[in-house]
Amino acid sequence: MIKLSERLSTIANFVDKEDNIIDIGCDHALLDIYLVKKLSINKIIASDIVKEAIDSAKITINKYGIINNIDLRVGDGLNVLKEEDFIDTIIISGLGCYKIIKILKDNINVLKNVNKLIIQSNNLYGRLRKNVIKLGYYIEDEKIVKEKNIFYTIIVFKKGKKKYNKYQIKCGPILIKNKDKLLIEYINIEIKSLKLLLNCIPNKNIIRRIKINRELNILNKVKKHLNS
Repeated sequence: MIKLSERLSTIANFVDKEDNIIDIGCDHALLDIYLVKKLSINKIIASDIVKEAIDSAKITINKYGIINNIDLRVGDGLNVLKEEDFIDTIIISGLGCYKIIKILKDNINVLKNVNKLIIQSNNLYGRLRKNVIKLGYYIEDEKIVKEKNIFYTIIVFKKGKKKYNKYQIKCGPILIKNKDKLLIEYINIEIKSLKLLLNCIPNKNIIRRIKINRELNILNKVKKHLNS
């Protein structure tokens, strides 16, 4: 059986058997193989912009005898979808925030049928939350994992609307509610990094310094809440 990293295992735990999935940036499709074998999902579209990754994935999929269950496609984002494809769940992992937002915003028509987004961005989680919420989704669940001293936040968005304050957008409403221990560790690192950055910015760069101080204020208030 395929052994997944904690990051991919967390993503897999957010998948339901009835989901009609496209996995964008699938790399070697280990997650997709696991989902087919473990959850008995009948069909997954798995895409990656790197042809070599798809070629490697095809070899592994053949080895497991599930070539008919995983539809491998080379292409950028949701552009690989065909008119006859039906998906209601999008998985995007391992990409930067701006790239993820662009993929979603460039395919608004596709999102009409998409009820669930499972997203692991490599950066700027607050910006990601803010932009996806504007597309008509709310945060159903989220979790932080740590692998080889790197933090990964996986967020599950569902179709619908909820209001969030600036603290929830920045640090995650579910993570704050659950007082996630890794969130505290992550915030401490973020605070340290922002303080170092602030010390490097000249006093004359007032706007930049104000923005960083605002971020520090949010992080410190969330940290205080988590430690209470």
